Amino acid sequence: MLRLVFPLVWLTASAAFSCPQSFDTDHGMRLTSTNPPSTEVFRRTPDGLTQHRVTLIDGTKDEASYLYPHPLIVGERVAGGVTLGFRYDGEIPWLDDLPIRKEWRAQVTLRRDGKIMAKGRDTVTFLGLDGIRIGDCAYGIWRVEEVMELEGMAPIILEKHYSPQLGLVLLVAQKTESGDVTSVATFDTIDIATGD
Repeated sequence: MLRLVFPLVWLTASAAFSCPQSFDTDHGMRLTSTNPPSTEVFRRTPDGLTQHRVTLIDGTKDEASYLYPHPLIVGERVAGGVTLGFRYDGEIPWLDDLPIRKEWRAQVTLRRDGKIMAKGRDTVTFLGLDGIRIGDCAYGIWRVEEVMELEGMAPIILEKHYSPQLGLVLLVAQKTESGDVTSVATFDTIDIATGD
């Protein structure tokens, strides 16, 4: 498998000792946000990366769970008693080499509670290298754009800032077809998920 070595200028890690330098496989990782108040815990399993999100909305907890076959693409979302599943017909490990391959495409099938709802195509494109800060922690990231086109639906366009060092997406921006940003999900803290 191809590998890409990043120069230090891309802020591959923060010098602060309190900042995680890699994914903690024993406990997982915890990221929080204040707007809206939310806590997200990520863990690695044999099936992929899992995410459990708890968001406080008007004093009420809203929970959702996700499974990712690769941190850049979602495989399953469970929320409100509904399970959405995404099956990709593509070489998922190739996503690890996105800066070299530049683009990844796959046919995708969407299921709701096991029933096929739509089929289409998912495209993940490498946009460039950058850096991101979460609190006092700095990480080098890949800027990527995911465009999911499902029959009968408007395209879902997401820009993601992915840290290969941590194996986590640290920012997600939803876009319109004209490129306007409609929402951005960011984090304020990052640490090891001890006790969660």
